[in-house]
Amino acid sequence: MLRHGELPVVLIGHITGAVRNAPVAEVSPRCWSRRAASSDTISAAMEQDDLVLLITVVVEAANEHQARAACDALLSRAGAQIVDARDCSDEEPGCWAVVITRPSTEKATHNVAAALARAVRTFVRGLGEDFPTPRVACEPPTAWTVLDEPELINGLVPGAERVLVEVWVGDDPFGAGTLRDISPAKPS
Repeated sequence: MLRHGELPVVLIGHITGAVRNAPVAEVSPRCWSRRAASSDTISAAMEQDDLVLLITVVVEAANEHQARAACDALLSRAGAQIVDARDCSDEEPGCWAVVITRPSTEKATHNVAAALARAVRTFVRGLGEDFPTPRVACEPPTAWTVLDEPELINGLVPGAERVLVEVWVGDDPFGAGTLRDISPAKPS
């Protein structure tokens, strides 16, 4: 697993390495994003006011089934669903990245950056009173934070070392998981 002070780097849903001792604000959201966002994608997303949460859990597990099962309490508490689980043991044996998603109750109206940061903080506060209010990095159309206190997150996800909490304006950039993303009304 990753050592203390390292952040996983996710590229297209895979953990590809670690950023050592990098403050959250210095880690680019594009390192974490599931797909590259073109300026057209960003403009289209910014016209919508829906916010979508993507939570990536880096968990120690023997297989995909075990990694998904480790996230059951988080899924229940967050009212979310798993959209992907990837083996990332290239870097460390037994390492899995589980991605869950759910719509946020926040809306991006006038101040998009404030709504993004508020959505991240609200989600983290909802995990329990022991979770401190996190520092949030924001670069619209996304905001994110990394929870890297194993003592806290292990109570919610056994074997977890890091949790990346992202929020995006508009459709889920992962392309699945939210009701609007999978509804028949959405053009394909």
